Amino acid sequence: MRNRHFGQGKHPDESYTNHLDPNGLNNARIGVPRQFFGLRDDESAPVSNAEQVTTVVEDAIIEMEVAGATIIDSVDIIDQSLLESARTLKYEFAHAFDQYLDQLGDSAPVNSLAELVATGELYPDIQNRIEERSVLDVDVESLESNTDYLRILNRRKKIKSQTLSEMAKHDLDALMYPPSRILPVEIPDSQPFEEMNCEISAHTGLPAIVLPGGFTNDGLPVGVELLGREFEEPRLFELAYAFEQATDHRRPPI
Repeated sequence: MRNRHFGQGKHPDESYTNHLDPNGLNNARIGVPRQFFGLRDDESAPVSNAEQVTTVVEDAIIEMEVAGATIIDSVDIIDQSLLESARTLKYEFAHAFDQYLDQLGDSAPVNSLAELVATGELYPDIQNRIEERSVLDVDVESLESNTDYLRILNRRKKIKSQTLSEMAKHDLDALMYPPSRILPVEIPDSQPFEEMNCEISAHTGLPAIVLPGGFTNDGLPVGVELLGREFEEPRLFELAYAFEQATDHRRPPI
């Protein structure tokens, strides 16, 4: 087992700038979970779209390796159906949103999410998602005894435990995957939520960072996401900074 920096994120007085190391990828071990590549639903986007994302991320994996990292391919961390069954948005969103409004005090534009939805001024996709998931129908006062909600929380614990166990098994510093399985869509279309990989970090509670991974032949940007161990934000900064310095993929907006 190599020496690690575990726990450094617990010390608030330490600056993350101390971890901007251009050699941060030397001897790093990066796992690649292939279940987060490609489409979940073949009808949600053109296959070539997902293939373009995968091609760019494959190149980024090679660049990681050239910069000093060891790549452990095809790491199997989470069953996709289990990940999708651990969403708490329906139960938590309205309560969290109302708390946010309460903190705004007199400057809050409305008093509650229900009041905001009633205005009819929300973006249609957001309005539909709130209504389809019955977000406003949840009794937040009874969440502590809501068996469906408690079952979901237990699933999240299982997902986190499985992920950390797999990372320990392969002695990984981070997992690497595309934050979106498909390319950015054109306005006014909305990015299909089912093709996003943001749930991995959200459901495990583990830190993640997204970096410019490269560009398609048409010049569209593709990102790469690194998921680290618990309280290992400093190590993520080392890996991310080293990758940025080695590749210089960022292009300022025109």
